[in-house]
Amino acid sequence: LELSRQAGDRELEAIALNNLAVRYSNAGDQAAAIPLAEQSLALFEEIGKGSYRPEVLLTLGQCQSRAGESELAVAHLAEAISVFRAERNPYQEAYALRWLAITQRRAGNMASARRAWQRALPLLSELGDDLPALEAFAAEDASTRR
Repeated sequence: LELSRQAGDRELEAIALNNLAVRYSNAGDQAAAIPLAEQSLALFEEIGKGSYRPEVLLTLGQCQSRAGESELAVAHLAEAISVFRAERNPYQEAYALRWLAITQRRAGNMASARRAWQRALPLLSELGDDLPALEAFAAEDASTRR
């Protein structure tokens, strides 16, 4: 991060901020992760380079989901999904749909969660994913509807 700042490379700085956000989020520190992802997103918007922007939207959505900020997470994830679909990036679209389903489930919106999983299923199948998370979700969903 510091090297990118010293070099004046704003795009590399934004990528470094996003990578730090991912690390903090994966370590469970959403309070540190969210501002980093927000800074990354703001930098990408400032410099006008959008190629990595959907990745940052996905990171921000994941962090917010983990922090229980469901509405913000859904908005960022939906935007990321839209861009990944437009870019014809099925792997990232499926990954973002997975996070959308997780977020909706955590918020108690089972119908929305189910729709996100159903949208992800053909993408995951096409990619050859073994679908363990989807199968676990389907089993849990079925048991809650009894």
